[in-house]
Parts: sequence; C-alpha cells; structure tokens
Amino acid sequence: MNKAYHLILKGHSGGGFFSIFNKLINYLQNYSPIYAITYDVYHESYGEGEIFGKIFNEYSDDTYKNYDIETLIINDYIDHTITGTRAKDLYILNNIKWRDDIYQLFTKYIHINRDIVNKLEEMKSNIPKDHRIITFLVRHPVLKWEQPNQNMPFFPQYTNAIIESVDNIQKTTIICMTDHQEAYTYFSEQFQGINIIFPEVERARSDENEITRTQPIKNIDRAVNALLSVLYLSIGDVFIHPVSNMATAALFMNPKMKSKFLIG
Repeated sequence: MNKAYHLILKGHSGGGFFSIFNKLINYLQNYSPIYAITYDVYHESYGEGEIFGKIFNEYSDDTYKNYDIETLIINDYIDHTITGTRAKDLYILNNIKWRDDIYQLFTKYIHINRDIVNKLEEMKSNIPKDHRIITFLVRHPVLKWEQPNQNMPFFPQYTNAIIESVDNIQKTTIICMTDHQEAYTYFSEQFQGINIIFPEVERARSDENEITRTQPIKNIDRAVNALLSVLYLSIGDVFIHPVSNMATAALFMNPKMKSKFLIG
C-alpha cells in the first residue's frame, strides 16, 4: 500500500516562533506526500493553550485518506541546514532555488488565518505604489551566538546597505523589524523624514537579558506579531538581514526579493 504522512508539529522550550515553524518546513522538505498537518504547539512565551492552531488552518488532503498513514511527531529538525549558524551557508550561496523550492511548499501546505492576511494587506495598501520597499531585520545582541563572527552587524552597515539599494530615498518605504531598543532609536533618527515603518514588537535595551525582554506579553498577540513581522519583511524589493530563523522565513516567503546578508 502507498504511504502518506501526517505531520504533528510540537513546540520546544527556548525557541522563538520561527524556530518552531521552520521545523515544519524542514519536514516538508523531506517527506511527501502529506496527508495532514496538525498543530500541537504549547509555549510558555505565548500564553496558555495551543498556539499555532489559532494562527494557521490545519491542512488535510483526502486524496491520501486510504493510504498507509504514518504519523510523524516533529520535536526537532531533521537536519539544521535552514536554522542556526548553518543558515548562513544558504544566504552566502544566495541561490534562488532553495527559496523557490520552499516557497512552493509554503504556499501549498501553510494556510494563514484570514484576519492576519488582512492585516498584511492593510499595511501594504498604505505604501505608495511608486515606492521602492526596503525591509531589514535587526535582532537583539543577546542572539549574537547565531552569527558567523559571534557579532551582530553594526548599525552603519545597515544604513550603507539601504542607501546602496535605492535611487531616490524620498520614494522609498523602509520597514525595520527590531526587538532592540537602541536600533529603534538609531534608525528612527537616521531616517527621520523618510517613510519608515516599525512593526509592533517588544523591544529591549542591550543591557536587558532575554529573560527580561520576554516578560511583558505572554499571550497569542506575541505570536501573531512575530508572524506579521516576517510577513512585513517579506514584501521588500530588497531585504537586509543577519542570520535568523525570521530572515530565512522572509526569504522563502518571497523568493523574488533581493537578499543582502550582513556579517558583523
């Protein structure tokens, strides 16, 4: 009898939203055909109850209902090619094929709740049609261990990359996703008078550790904001970023977007 797979995604302590989500992508890269995807994600940072089922619609395909169904529990990555420090190899390669391949899986199997998609569409509608869109991601320095040189990219590297990516800064919309308060302050001043958008996320100063910065919000809004942040990043003509699970997700959500990978 032919075999199909039922994937059940689990959470893990210490990992952020896209650390968990990209595990599912890793399984979709390695198993086919997929009969069903079920979410069973509980996480202390996102409040009580199952999280992902409130954000994504579960997937099933009755084509395979009479197949031999093997259930796979997703607790960890099969390999770490798309996460952690090894993701840099994909960025350096800058090969569109891996992004195209995952994009096909993402659009087929991942169904985001309509109200979240509507928020994305609303944000996009407020950007002038003739603007070039530059998106960039600045992570809190507590995550510097993910980076090739154990350093986050420096703020001026981002500024230079942005300036190099535009012909007319006045006809540019910049979207900066950052959980780092100093970055928010710096880029607000650097691009004062320019159409710059900062998605709503928690931010912490450099001297605040990870435990401190995860205290204020512990409910589903935190997870929704994490997803929306990456959806916003994915609409850029150019995306400037360090190593991050969020960056990887933005890149495969829009494989046509130009990538500029920064190393500190």
